[in-house]
Amino acid sequence: MKVAASRTSKITQASQVAKAISATDADISNDGRYRIATVSNLTGIPVQTIRVWEARHTAVQPARDAGNVRLYRRSDIERLSLIKAAVDAGHAIST
Repeated sequence: MKVAASRTSKITQASQVAKAISATDADISNDGRYRIATVSNLTGIPVQTIRVWEARHTAVQPARDAGNVRLYRRSDIERLSLIKAAVDAGHAIST
């Protein structure tokens, strides 16, 4: 029962992160995409971990601006939040 409750709690946290996105507009590019530092703050995932998940596991594929800065969509943030919840619940990110 504790494991199931823990998983539900983690998924609930991911949902709350998705809702918090709406309230965070300070570091958004002109087209509504978020920079990696903002994504890290919203999800609780370290910047380096996001980069590794992107490169090693193709967890997300952010757009890049003219200066090669990663720009994440809301769907990318939601996906990262769900992956984090799964990893926090004990699941491996890859097989």
